[in-house]
Amino acid sequence: MPVLRTRLDRNGRIVIPAEVRRRLGVEPGDEVVLDVGLHEVRLSSHQAAVAALKQAVREGAREPYSVRALLTDRRRAAKEEDRIWQRRRKGRG
Repeated sequence: MPVLRTRLDRNGRIVIPAEVRRRLGVEPGDEVVLDVGLHEVRLSSHQAAVAALKQAVREGAREPYSVRALLTDRRRAAKEEDRIWQRRRKGRG
């Protein structure tokens, strides 16, 4: 899906484009989850967020995972996300 743009209204609200709502399977009144990062917000359906959490718990139960390893992985992922967003901002994404 291409990067889509929308605007905040004067009350700070945004409209989620119909194409995105269809893809997420959400309708007016549905609960969504906002994952707020340092420079971004990820929106997902409540069902998708619960499914991802359940999967993470299942995977974590199989193999021990240290806090140090978690932070290392997350920092690596954050750097990659920042590189992607920088390329998109410069029009090369």
